[in-house]
Amino acid sequence: MADDLSFGIKSLRAKNEIQELQNDLKESEEHLRSTVENAETFAIYRIEVDEKSEFGGRVVFVSPSLRNLMGIEDINNFQLWFKNIIPDDKSRVIEANMRSAQTGERFDQVMRIYNPIKKELRWIHAISTSIKDETGVPKFFNGIITDITELKKAEREVEFQKARLEQLFKNSPVGLVLLDRDDRIIEVNEGFEEIFGFTTAEIKGKILNELIIPQAFQNQAKELSMKTQQGDVVSAETVRKRKDGSLVFVRIYGVPIIVDDNRIGIYGMYVDISERKKFEEKIIKEKLKAEEANRLKSGFLSAMSHEIRTPLNVILGYSGVLKDLYIDKISKEEKSYFNSIENACMRLMTTISQILDISRLEANEFPIEIEKLSLTSAVNSAIDLLKIKTNEKKLDLFLVAPMNEIYVEADKYCLDNALINIINNAIKYSDKGKIEIILSTADKKAICVVKDEGIGMSEEYQQHLFESFSQEDVGMKRRYEGTGLGLALTKRYIELMNGRIEIESEKGVGTKVKILLPLVK
Repeated sequence: MADDLSFGIKSLRAKNEIQELQNDLKESEEHLRSTVENAETFAIYRIEVDEKSEFGGRVVFVSPSLRNLMGIEDINNFQLWFKNIIPDDKSRVIEANMRSAQTGERFDQVMRIYNPIKKELRWIHAISTSIKDETGVPKFFNGIITDITELKKAEREVEFQKARLEQLFKNSPVGLVLLDRDDRIIEVNEGFEEIFGFTTAEIKGKILNELIIPQAFQNQAKELSMKTQQGDVVSAETVRKRKDGSLVFVRIYGVPIIVDDNRIGIYGMYVDISERKKFEEKIIKEKLKAEEANRLKSGFLSAMSHEIRTPLNVILGYSGVLKDLYIDKISKEEKSYFNSIENACMRLMTTISQILDISRLEANEFPIEIEKLSLTSAVNSAIDLLKIKTNEKKLDLFLVAPMNEIYVEADKYCLDNALINIINNAIKYSDKGKIEIILSTADKKAICVVKDEGIGMSEEYQQHLFESFSQEDVGMKRRYEGTGLGLALTKRYIELMNGRIEIESEKGVGTKVKILLPLVK
């Protein structure tokens, strides 16, 4: 009785276990069926071999996903499976399929199809293996069809990138070399061969630095190699050695190739800068020559200034003495002789000073000392100095200024000469009317405006206003004397004091000159 009960319990357990296994199997089958039926990128199938069929078989089972995968409406019609294969691939695929049906060999084909549902060209990969009877004759084929379009696109992109890099490497105008992790040469391009005279066949597998590093640059090369081994990109202008032993100036770049945080090689780039170096050396030599010529010019001008100023001062001094001695004994016409001597000497002294100043300015040797100066006093001094000329031409000169003096940060020599040049031009180019000088301040700037009613300037000439030696009226018959340096010097004087000059002029109407200088802080 006990034995029967024990046997019954065991049988019940076994039955329950079998039931559980059946349930698991059913669940697995349902999961597999759901996966197959809902798949989008693959379909599985079983084909029964049928020698009477045009394509050697008929469909036993196929996943519904084949419809969208290949664009086939009737997926159970084996013949339609071949309909959408593009012509270039169709004959190859059909031949492989018939051969598999006859011999049972594995079917493995990649093909292109036109999918009329998706209206695009797609790539698919079909693989199947045969199931044979006891005599070895193939009866069925079980297989899978996979959409590999995205894989093909990725492969094409990789091929494109590879081809592009190969073309870039091969045809780059700079020298390129590819090194392995031990700095041995894998490949060089034509640019490298042209610079150094080596071919890939000659140096492949050799250590680069042993071939092109001059003895004097060994330490530098070791330092650069160490940096690239540490993962740094390096760049340097240096000297390297050609195959024939001659030296070449190059700009080099070393770029480590890093994969998974490991350096697997180096891209080396070499740019031949020999011509640039020759040009730089030529420029340096020409610069030194120009500086020496400028030094000699400055020395010559200084010497000539001294040689001319000395006798001029003697002439001015003694003509003044003679004028004082005989002022009461000579006629009005004879008095004008002394004035002519004085004016000619002063004109020559001014010309010498201007030429010397422009020379020093162009050589950047002009001394300047910025200090606190009264703009009001400087303007009054310039007016007093030029009062005789103003009176001779019977011009009305007015100064409009605030009660309090205006102080600026300026150099005394530059400020005085700039004001004298501007006011003197207003007098020189005015035959009648008035000259107004207006002083004011605004936006931390001192402003001096000089307005005249003189001959003015054309718009065309105003484009060249600040050029050295420029004059609107040129030639031996010109009406107004001068070297054409006045405004060029004035602009340079004002800019040295961190100021600015602005000019407005209209032919036949007059000219307005405005200078702006920094106020004392």
